[in-house]
Amino acid sequence: MVWDDPSSSTCANPTSTPVAVMCKDITTLNLSRYVDEIAAAVLEVVASPKTKLGDIPGIAKVCGAMHERYEDFTPTVLSGVVSVIKSGGDSSKKDGAAGAAKHKRVCLRLLTEFVLLGIVNGTDVKPMVKVIAEASGAPPSSDVVAAVEDATDTDGYIDQDALASSLYSKYNVQDANLVVSFAKAASLEATGFVPKAVREMVDTLRAEIETSKEAEGRLRGKQEGLTSASAEPDESDKHMVAVDEVSPSPAPQAQEEGTRIDEDEYSIVSHSLIQKADDAIEAAESTSELFSKPGSQALAVPSHASMLLRTHLTATHHQLSSTLVTTHARLLKLEKRCESDRLLQGQLSE
Repeated sequence: MVWDDPSSSTCANPTSTPVAVMCKDITTLNLSRYVDEIAAAVLEVVASPKTKLGDIPGIAKVCGAMHERYEDFTPTVLSGVVSVIKSGGDSSKKDGAAGAAKHKRVCLRLLTEFVLLGIVNGTDVKPMVKVIAEASGAPPSSDVVAAVEDATDTDGYIDQDALASSLYSKYNVQDANLVVSFAKAASLEATGFVPKAVREMVDTLRAEIETSKEAEGRLRGKQEGLTSASAEPDESDKHMVAVDEVSPSPAPQAQEEGTRIDEDEYSIVSHSLIQKADDAIEAAESTSELFSKPGSQALAVPSHASMLLRTHLTATHHQLSSTLVTTHARLLKLEKRCESDRLLQGQLSE
């Protein structure tokens, strides 16, 4: 079954997808007798090895429709999802540990979608915070809270350098894939981190707008220069004009060069598109500021949980980056040593 999210931009026909049809049936049919069966079916789909992370938003939409009508549905599904997350997935199947890790990621993604949709909130987000803490190899939450409080100034901003020296070194990343999967799904809504793709899009739009304005200014200056150069000649130049009138016409190549389109014309964007780009930049910046400012009420999780998640993600990034740099330096040393050994062996063989 294809779990296409009808709200996705890649969905060709939002009204005819299986998810849209099921949501419509849920809102029109009386399914009160089948709540337990539907919850069991959802858990079975989530446990299926054929289910991918990309299917989860569609499954969450169906669960959201059930949640709106039947209050007994969400606790049943939530208990099953949380039990899988706590147990680390089902490793009894043929895929073994790999299948269990995937099952755990899928369940965490479903729980994350529940949080983003507002199905789960308050203290119910604790299992999500706990699994991220375990995956990032975090120290006890009391140590994390104390370190963050010491590094936070009076305006609510955190000194990352202080945290890097006092806290991040205590992390021992256990499951980087799980942390990355969560960060891709809910970094903005749960932690206030603005995705890199959004920042790059804003920078690209700004650069294109600036390039267009500069090209438009240059082209306007050239046009004004051509207009002044082609103005009516004065009395002293009339005899030169007469000579020009009887002179032969320029060569075809010179005519082509005179009518060649300036490259700046290709760099100019219409004012309507520039206005749309400015509106998109303003919307992106206002949304990013809404989620990223300290103490934001727009986050999908409570402030304490958001602080812990943000710290775990930052520490994981710090540790993985440090490990990458250290490993790269060791590999460079090994390459030099191997090269020296090859040269030495070549000299001995001669």
